[in-house]
Amino acid sequence: MPWGCLLIFVIFIIVIAGGLFLNSALNSYPKKERVMLTVPSLPDRLENLRLLHVSDLDGRLFGDRQKSLTDLIKSDNYHAVFVTGDITDKNGSPNAMLTLMEGLPKDVPVFFVAGDEDPKAQGFENLPAWVATLKSAGATYVDRPIKWEVNKSVVWILPADLLTADSEALRFSLNEQGLGNSYGMQIVQALDNARGEMLPEHSYIAISHVPVSQETLAYLNTQDGENIRMQFFPGRLQVILSGHLNRGQFLLPGFGALYSPMTVSSPAGGFFPDDNLISGKINMRGVVQHISPGLGVSESYPKLLRMRLFNPPTISLLVLTKDFY
Repeated sequence: MPWGCLLIFVIFIIVIAGGLFLNSALNSYPKKERVMLTVPSLPDRLENLRLLHVSDLDGRLFGDRQKSLTDLIKSDNYHAVFVTGDITDKNGSPNAMLTLMEGLPKDVPVFFVAGDEDPKAQGFENLPAWVATLKSAGATYVDRPIKWEVNKSVVWILPADLLTADSEALRFSLNEQGLGNSYGMQIVQALDNARGEMLPEHSYIAISHVPVSQETLAYLNTQDGENIRMQFFPGRLQVILSGHLNRGQFLLPGFGALYSPMTVSSPAGGFFPDDNLISGKINMRGVVQHISPGLGVSESYPKLLRMRLFNPPTISLLVLTKDFY
């Protein structure tokens, strides 16, 4: 019996060590997935529009595997890069994203938003230093509607937190606080200017750190005759890009994610969440949302789950199409 118990213990240790070694190997090399996003209202000129979706870097550099990430982003052609937050490290440095940008084609635009773990601006008065650094490096901070002209079409990139913005109320509040010439007022003015240029036939992509829920979309959208359009912008929201959840971060083989953090607007959360709601593409009320699997490790999870277990860091190449997949 003692020898049998010892053998079982040794086998157990070998299995655990083998699992940890396999997990380390899986998580040392970034992966790239190709995802077809069905957008029924997509204009013909935007068929096969290709977007590289990156999220939750969390300041992570991959050491001697960094070249493998650079090779992944160089190995395809795409029209733009979207980075959906949690970019900086614990010191507020955006160096990981700057390193990633060095491997990108110089003529490809990079759009980014802040995440909940990135340093915030002080109210509406200024930009955080890390944002200014990335802007100086050529990236576009999506804190207001951005007009992007591609393939002879107009695509508006919208920050999700402004989808319900009341510019008149914001202007009044800022003036009351004596911030009439502030950064916040610049956003309000840019919002009004963009609405004056927008047309129903334009395409609209929202970029968010936290996934947008179906309830939020139900509030945003309104029926206009036979068409669905946004309440606060002309035209129809077609695509949402988000991150934050890291595909559950801690995956159990055969079971999926153990836990996903609860958020105000996230469509899933808690223990053993529906894997289809925390990563990949979700069709909601005529809008397709892609939730990135992420590259780093989020502190939104409990301490024991702040690691990627059997969950390789992944970037996504999104291909927009009217065909159904």
